[in-house]
Amino acid sequence: SESRLHLLVEDDGVGIPEAKLATLLDHGIGVSNVNERLKVLFASDYRMWIDSQPGKGTRIQIEVPELHSTLAAVS
Repeated sequence: SESRLHLLVEDDGVGIPEAKLATLLDHGIGVSNVNERLKVLFASDYRMWIDSQPGKGTRIQIEVPELHSTLAAVS
């Protein structure tokens, strides 16, 4: 929508404790890797946020600008 791609990944697993969620971007290997790649590709023109409730699951959302042919060729 509005020339932006919205990605949503969620599960109904054990969730992430609030204390760990606060530092996930700094210490989570997979999540921090994705975040760094998004920074390289989109600079500050992206958003990634994580919502989680212990015992109920986790939802990760990513919003990026529409890919243009020059950016698609790089990745």
